[in-house]
Amino acid sequence: MARRIRLRYTGLIVFASKIFSVFTGLAFLFFLTRNVTLTDFGIWALVMVVVSYIIFPHSVVNYWVTRYVARGIKVAKTGLAMNLVISLLGFAVSLLVSPYIAKMVNADPAYFMVGSLIIPAWYLVLSLEAIAGGCIPHIVGYGFVAFEITKVILGLITIVYMKTGLYGAFFSIVIAFLVQAAFLLTNLRGHVTDGTINLNSAKKWFEMGWIPFYASLAPFLLSLDVLIVTLFAFSSLPISLWRAALTFTTIVSYSTELASALYPKLLSGGSEQDVETSFKLVLMFVIPSATGALILAEPLLRIFKWEFVEAAIILRVNVLTVVLTCVLGILNSVIIGTEKVDIEEDASFKKLLKSRLFLLPTLSYVRVFMYLPAICVVSAIIVNSSIEPVYLNLPLACTLIGLFSLIPIFVYEYMLAKKSLPFHFPVKSLAKYTLASVALAGITILFHPKTAVQTITSVFLGAFAYFSVLFIIDKDTRQLINSIMSTFKLRNPK
Repeated sequence: MARRIRLRYTGLIVFASKIFSVFTGLAFLFFLTRNVTLTDFGIWALVMVVVSYIIFPHSVVNYWVTRYVARGIKVAKTGLAMNLVISLLGFAVSLLVSPYIAKMVNADPAYFMVGSLIIPAWYLVLSLEAIAGGCIPHIVGYGFVAFEITKVILGLITIVYMKTGLYGAFFSIVIAFLVQAAFLLTNLRGHVTDGTINLNSAKKWFEMGWIPFYASLAPFLLSLDVLIVTLFAFSSLPISLWRAALTFTTIVSYSTELASALYPKLLSGGSEQDVETSFKLVLMFVIPSATGALILAEPLLRIFKWEFVEAAIILRVNVLTVVLTCVLGILNSVIIGTEKVDIEEDASFKKLLKSRLFLLPTLSYVRVFMYLPAICVVSAIIVNSSIEPVYLNLPLACTLIGLFSLIPIFVYEYMLAKKSLPFHFPVKSLAKYTLASVALAGITILFHPKTAVQTITSVFLGAFAYFSVLFIIDKDTRQLINSIMSTFKLRNPK
């Protein structure tokens, strides 16, 4: 029997938290970019990438925590205990490698060592989010808001007023994670205090741990593009431009959060109707946000510093990649959310190897083998041939290769998802969202913003035009808005 997970409500809450983070995230980066050099901003981006590398083993435990909790099995304490040990090991590794990575870009190793403090705090949050993801996924959105508010307040104090630069930024992130963890822990206390540390579950997860490790290793390998570019450039400047562009394409990717409840829903007995609903929610927001990012690339980047405007072409190419990735998020949920081999008593290595739990990450490795060798070759050509500007062409080449390597994977996963759970892709809804986006495009082009205030104003006007048109032509949009209004008026979300 399906657990009581509210699909649209959860998706909207998590998505709303991400949209809120657009403003807090831009504010934090505005504080940072206006108070450090372009090179230091690149170092900040590199430290955060290195931290994300060390964080990646969290999925070995959290992968199973979400699946087990969604099915009503009490494993929260077990997951927290296992992640505590892994996080401390990761922190130690980060301290050991920091001097060597800092030397690559002629940076102070202290930046990387202080940044390492983020690792245990982030691990704690990820552990709690994995628990919440299986039982009450909407509180992940509220926890994220707590993180963002704390981050901005502390960033304003430490970066702007105290002038502590990157150190203040790292301090703000660590404390913000701890506040987020405290919020999640308060709301999950019934799940965390219930049950004991189950050594049998821990043993089984380690025995099947190769599945999530195998799944998480591929994205980890894909993310090595940052280090590859840094090694070829011997500078943090390409990463600085790349990170600035990714800031706004990440905003577009937030649309995938609207389908955040689909995975636990399918694990506990969802249907093809849930898949179609998720497609509509995601497309309703990803289409206009992608349209806005494509049109407003230059003025958006100008919000930080005029030097970042060069990255507009990177932003535009990456927007196309992100749109495909958002749809892939739904397909992934269908592919592994309908797989039940892991709860069988005789879940042998052979059975897991033949399951979709293994097949899905294998597709990511196919992309790895297309992407990484290609960017190594192209980066070598750009640097050795001095194709100027090298600092721009390196991340641009990686972005283009990333897009083209994703397309065949997307096509195959779509066919695989349809086979796993037959669903109807909402073509008519997509056409309506595209039509409404024309109004958004018209407003933003006519407004032709130059300053930060004008850019933000044009975004709001474009969004208003989009949803006004959509409200008129789309029944589902009217129902969604009525549902939202009922949620706030009656406090009884549908």
